Amino acid sequence: EASVTVTVTCSAGQVLGRGVAVSPRQVLTARHVVDACDGLILASGEMMDIELRSDTHDVARLGASLDTAPFARWVGAGDEVQIGDRVMYIGGAPGISRVIKVGYVSLVEGGEAVAGMRGIRGNSGGPLFDERGQLVGILVRAMFGDMEPVIVFVTVSGFDDLMPAPPPPLTREDLDAPAGPRGRWPILSDR
Repeated sequence: EASVTVTVTCSAGQVLGRGVAVSPRQVLTARHVVDACDGLILASGEMMDIELRSDTHDVARLGASLDTAPFARWVGAGDEVQIGDRVMYIGGAPGISRVIKVGYVSLVEGGEAVAGMRGIRGNSGGPLFDERGQLVGILVRAMFGDMEPVIVFVTVSGFDDLMPAPPPPLTREDLDAPAGPRGRWPILSDR
């Protein structure tokens, strides 16, 4: 099944994390995922080059050839996540190809945000989307302990310097389209 999400593995086969395709030649992931190993590959077996690492946030851009994959659209300036927004994470787990989690943003500060949901090991670098299916962030860590589990993600403003040219904005047709069989999330609809 086509997806904007990708699995990032070490050349030795160890799953390091997730990523999101943002153009035919670029994947975003967490910087600590790419720092963990040389020789990064996609689940499809394609080798990737590390193009850029953010100096301020835990995000990196990889170069790959993804001509057949769909690509994520992301929120524009002034349309960042806010406290109370509902976000969706798409990732995976050992033995499970796709895991979807939904939570609410509880903090936004300095290019990072926190949302209430439990993280899963191996999902660093995976995408978070808003209800319109637009990329709003990259998962960088999960926090547990005496509090409710939360995830921390870098917002688009925290990695906009790594992004290719902005995608076209969502059209009225995109926003008014009927929900697919899996609900209102456009990224999961069958359109």
